[in-house]
Amino acid sequence: MIIVLGTAFLLLAVEDWLDGTVAVSGLLAVMSMAMVLAMRSVPEVTVRLQEKFGKLWLGTELNNKERLYCTIAYLPKATVQAAIGSVSLALGLPCGKIVLSVAVMSILITAPLGAIGMDQNYKNCW
Repeated sequence: MIIVLGTAFLLLAVEDWLDGTVAVSGLLAVMSMAMVLAMRSVPEVTVRLQEKFGKLWLGTELNNKERLYCTIAYLPKATVQAAIGSVSLALGLPCGKIVLSVAVMSILITAPLGAIGMDQNYKNCW
């Protein structure tokens, strides 16, 4: 757990260190790392990591509905998609148009879904 948490903090720090040089999203890197660990790890390890990181939530006074709302509110991150999508096009990479198109599509899909999800669930939290 300490290695995973340390790697997550390192990825977030790399985003600050490379600011202005290379476009890196620390949050996207941390989320990708968590998904790859969940897919590639033995199920018992995945469950234990989920339990350990779940205890970090216990430091807050949020109930399960409020936690769900926070998760839904975090879905529409157009700034990340726009930043990543435009870099490949600006660098003149052959895949630039495709990456930008996928980024725009993800914005068009996640922004309304996040807005609808927040609108449907805010009444359950407050």
